[in-house]
Amino acid sequence: MRASLKSGNLLTGALFVDVNFQRDLAGEYASETFAERQVFPTTTGGFARIEAQVTTLLDKLNALEIEPLIAGLDRTLAASESTLDEVREVSRSLQALLDDPQTRNVAGNLNATLETLDDTLQGLSPDSVAYRELTATLTRIERLMRDLQPVARTLNENPRALLFDSLEVDDPMPRAPRQP
Repeated sequence: MRASLKSGNLLTGALFVDVNFQRDLAGEYASETFAERQVFPTTTGGFARIEAQVTTLLDKLNALEIEPLIAGLDRTLAASESTLDEVREVSRSLQALLDDPQTRNVAGNLNATLETLDDTLQGLSPDSVAYRELTATLTRIERLMRDLQPVARTLNENPRALLFDSLEVDDPMPRAPRQP
């Protein structure tokens, strides 16, 4: 059995003595006397424990080396201010760009360009005159290429066929010029 001081009222600060069984304490109690009176065994109360914990925490805080942390915070603050200045400068430049009348006309110019491109593409649609003329021209070129294939084969096999009438002659004679 142990006695401890407990808070009776937090507003007034009144305390009372709490006598209770405490099994978690290590070791036997050695009986003591004070002024020829026997001392009742005690344990520290809740506030004493909190006070001890606060004291331990304050001791740890006092042991911290705060100066390097403060110096690091100063450097970080200076870098942050520099970055903020750069952001402000970029913001001013962006605002000047947005306020420029030529920048405001970009959307209109882009729309006009897209309309012109649309008109151009409409001119090349399968229903347009330009498309039909282009198709007819390509058909004529294809026909011409088919007609020229035999001549190209002959010239490939015997390049002197352009100069001589017959290739079977021992001493070939050049063709006579044509009369107009």
